Amino acid sequence: MQPLNKLTATGQETKRPSQSQRHWLTPFTFGAFILTAVTGILLFFKINIGLVKPAHEWLSWLMVIAAVFHLVRNRRAFAVSLNRPVGKAVTALFFLLLGASLLPFGGEPGGAHQQRHSAERITEALTHAPLATVAKVANRSPEETIQFLWRRGINTQNAGQSIREIAENNRQQALEVLALIFQG
Repeated sequence: MQPLNKLTATGQETKRPSQSQRHWLTPFTFGAFILTAVTGILLFFKINIGLVKPAHEWLSWLMVIAAVFHLVRNRRAFAVSLNRPVGKAVTALFFLLLGASLLPFGGEPGGAHQQRHSAERITEALTHAPLATVAKVANRSPEETIQFLWRRGINTQNAGQSIREIAENNRQQALEVLALIFQG
């Protein structure tokens, strides 16, 4: 068993970091990193399955907490590395990247990002709407739209079904069914 305290060359006693912290902090940090990294990569490639997006947005706070605990536990080593030229350069680089990411390069608020977000909301609303409502938006009667879909191999039971239900029942994507309805 190792002693908890050591004597330095000047005769001062130094305390060893708590081993119990290391037993949970390292796996906690690693787990939070894996969660954040995998969900972030999935979102980058637009693979939004299951609870990927909420898990990334909410559970990434675990990574922040783990990083703070890690920095506190290793504050001396962190301070030493920041006093070196490479540490200063890397830190400055990331602060510059942070500053650049906050600049409005994508346009004004309500620009392309807001328009894309609005289009996604409109599409989502249309896929959850009943066929009768979507048919009216497409300037067709519900009966005409049902017949049109039948001719294209899309079976519908009634005009009260949502576009999403129709798509799922026909093993199609909801956007494909919407696109058919809005065809000339």
